[in-house]
Amino acid sequence: MRKAILAILLVLAMALPFAGCGEKPIDDPTKPVDASTAGIIETTTEEDITEETTIEETTTEEPVSEPETTTEAGETTTAAETTAAPGPLNLSKEEILKRYAQVTQMVKDRQPSYVEFMYQDTTNKSEFPQDMRNVIDTYFYKDGPDEISILFGAISTKQLKSAAKANTNPKPHPKGARVSGGKKDSNTWWFSTPMNDKGCLGEPKHLSDATSIKDLGGDRHEIKLVLAGAKNPKAGTEGMSTAPNSIAAFMEVMDIAYLFNTPGASLAASAAGIKINVSNSYLQYSGSTCTLIYDAKTMQCESLKMVGRSTLYLDGTVKGVNCAKPIKIESVYEFTQFDWNTAYPK
Repeated sequence: MRKAILAILLVLAMALPFAGCGEKPIDDPTKPVDASTAGIIETTTEEDITEETTIEETTTEEPVSEPETTTEAGETTTAAETTAAPGPLNLSKEEILKRYAQVTQMVKDRQPSYVEFMYQDTTNKSEFPQDMRNVIDTYFYKDGPDEISILFGAISTKQLKSAAKANTNPKPHPKGARVSGGKKDSNTWWFSTPMNDKGCLGEPKHLSDATSIKDLGGDRHEIKLVLAGAKNPKAGTEGMSTAPNSIAAFMEVMDIAYLFNTPGASLAASAAGIKINVSNSYLQYSGSTCTLIYDAKTMQCESLKMVGRSTLYLDGTVKGVNCAKPIKIESVYEFTQFDWNTAYPK
């Protein structure tokens, strides 16, 4: 009996130490609880968990955040470099036209000295027989043959010299007081929009989607306006506030009415054996351009080249020769060598 009791006690003595190392023993409800000790154990456990979680989260976020910041900074730098580097600029037609108008208006207002070079050319004249060439020269050039000289008086204001005989025409700064608006003796009266104090009468509807602007580097920008086409466009009038068509909004127009409907032109055509059915003849403008180079900081014009491209379709004969082949015409207006030291103050 004693041996049995000793064996039971020995087993209990060996089992008690292992209970503390494994699962928590079931509390004895009759045993008093040490509240201070229990609180410390629970609080410590929660703090440890909170601290470990916080450290892990912070550590996880920092590596992700740093590459994102670096990437964003890199993208910003790339965008800045792209903006600063020469190349196309992303502007709408409205914004491009606004800049074009600002630059050309400054020329009109401040009237710097510049060089003017204007001429007209028929790009396919070599394809015609000599009689037709003479007619082309007469109708489109101031320096054409003399046999129809009456045309010069009738439509001389709408003719340009041929490219071969054109010469530079310096436009010096006018002497004396500033030339007020509407004065033909202003050196900018024929610059850009002819016979007008406005530098541009264009609207977005007058432009093709091919219109563009680009950075040339060194604060120089280039605007290329591509004008919408126009059939038989009317010439602009002196001092007009709005343009009747896309061509007159920017440059001088060759109006077919001046070629055939004026008394002098009709008489001369008849005398030269030119028989044209005016109602079936027309002039089609297409692909005309205005190329402006300017200082993007000062908005001062460096050069402006305007090219009016048109094709004349004639229904009739010239001395018995049929005029079936269309005549391709380019009217060129160049303004270069601007001297802003001679300009009027702002």
